[in-house]
Amino acid sequence: MTTKINSLETLRGLAALVVALYHFPSTSPLYIEKGNLAVYFFFSLSGFVISLNYFDKINTFKDVLKFQIKRFYRLYPIHILVLLIILSIQLLKFFLLNFFEIESGSVAFEPDKIYSLSEFFRHLLLLQAVYKDGYFLSWNGAAWTISTEFYTYFLFGLLTLITQNNKYFFILIAFLFIYFFDIATIYLSEFLNPIFFECIKYFFTGCISYFIFQVIKYRINDLIFILIII
Repeated sequence: MTTKINSLETLRGLAALVVALYHFPSTSPLYIEKGNLAVYFFFSLSGFVISLNYFDKINTFKDVLKFQIKRFYRLYPIHILVLLIILSIQLLKFFLLNFFEIESGSVAFEPDKIYSLSEFFRHLLLLQAVYKDGYFLSWNGAAWTISTEFYTYFLFGLLTLITQNNKYFFILIAFLFIYFFDIATIYLSEFLNPIFFECIKYFFTGCISYFIFQVIKYRINDLIFILIII
């Protein structure tokens, strides 16, 4: 059974609203110019909530697999549903353009990375925003966050297992990754998408925030903690 902190649920809703407003036309009075930064807040919030609910529960590799399967069933069904809807739209477009000769400014399955077969299979495996040679905004552009978070969750599970639930060892490794983030990006960006590292960095920031919360949660009220985490 997972634990919920209502104040964080409120922040999640506000962050989702900010991201939605960011996608309004820039001429709209509702447009928020830096609204995309709320996505990184989501990553940190995920690190906090996942640590809260699972850090003490992962003791064996079997626990890691059970944890990852839960993440899979939480993320994948809606992802595959949207992907199949987009595929259906492209198939319909292809049929209409080729059999009814309807004029259009574009073609179905445009000959670039957006609707390529290789990108489709990356989406099936949630790898579109992990490998560098993939185009993370292909097919369903919004799903890049699902791709990065899914494998970040797996990294969290492995790191929790390796550190044997020792939060100080976990914090040390997380701090080292955040501190040497730029160096890691330079060397590993040959193979991995830098946006994947962004997800990991902010996720670990959320994990560290949780461990701080563990220490001070009985000394300050929720409002002060929310200000600190922001």
